[in-house]
This record gives sequence, structure tokens and C-alpha cells, in this order.
Amino acid sequence: ALGLTLTRNVWLAAFVVLTIAFFVRFRRWLWAYATVVVLVLALTANLAPQHWSRITSMVSLEDVSNYDRICMAEAGLLMIADRPLFGIGPGMVQDYYPIYRHPTSHRGDVKHLHNTLLHLGAERGLLSVAAYLWLMLTAFLLAYRGYREEGSLAGSKADLYLGVLLSIVAINIGGIFE
Repeated sequence: ALGLTLTRNVWLAAFVVLTIAFFVRFRRWLWAYATVVVLVLALTANLAPQHWSRITSMVSLEDVSNYDRICMAEAGLLMIADRPLFGIGPGMVQDYYPIYRHPTSHRGDVKHLHNTLLHLGAERGLLSVAAYLWLMLTAFLLAYRGYREEGSLAGSKADLYLGVLLSIVAINIGGIFE
């Protein structure tokens, strides 16, 4: 499914989660993992140039999409600055974006700000951002505590707890760019 999508935030989240999972499970084989990653990137560059250009565009400020995301972030920060506690209102980012839009952005209107925390802050305020972060941190800490109490990797529920931990990480990494 990852190979068929051009959604970069999913690629990045999957890569980070797989790297963490591999590190937790097979520290001694990290060199092999790094070798496989380099080989996959090299094969992608040679055999699937459309995917390679999508990967390299993630770090290019010349990419129109990346520039627009910076403009969206600036607009979101301005929205938060105007209404920090409660935001501009649920579903109102699309309506207010033209007012806060950077003059050099390519998109005249957007449905969302391509960043979960920024969008949440602009739409519903910093109190909602704090509540979201509290929920994520609490879930992470509870899963981590369960993982440690079960005996870490030796525990019978280690995979369950690691799955919860890595899911929380993936959701939030993906949310940074979507």
C-alpha cells in the first residue's frame, strides 16, 4: 500500500516506526537494516523515478507543495495569534484562510492546514492543542508502563504494547505533515 501512494507523511511515519521497531527488536542487526534501507532507496531511484522524485521533493523548498505548506503554517500561526484560546471555530479554517493567506502562496484556498496540531490550534485554540497533547502523552505513558511491567520484550504482551506505542508515534509523525 505504501508503494502505491504518493502521500509522503505516511512514508515518513512508516519509516520512523519501522526503524524504531527494528531497533527495539534487533539492535545487533541495525547495520543490516541500514544496508537494506540504502538498497531500497537506490532501487527506487533507478526503477521508480516517480517515487524517487516524490521522496526528494520532501526536502525541497522549491517544491510548490512544500512552499504552500510553509505559507499555510504562517497563516495558521496568525489565526492562533488572533484567537489563541478557542480558535476561529470548528470548520472555519477554509473560510478564514483567504484572509490570513500569505500573498505569495500558490493556493488561494485550502480545506486544512496540513499539520494536525497547527490546524487544531487555529480551529479550536491552544486549549484543544493542550488537551490533544495530554491525551497522546497519557496514552503513550500508559502503554510504556504496561510494556515495562510486562517484562519488556520478554513479556507476553510486548507486541501489543509496542504496537500501541508505535501507532501513537506514527499518528503524530504523520500528522505533522497532514
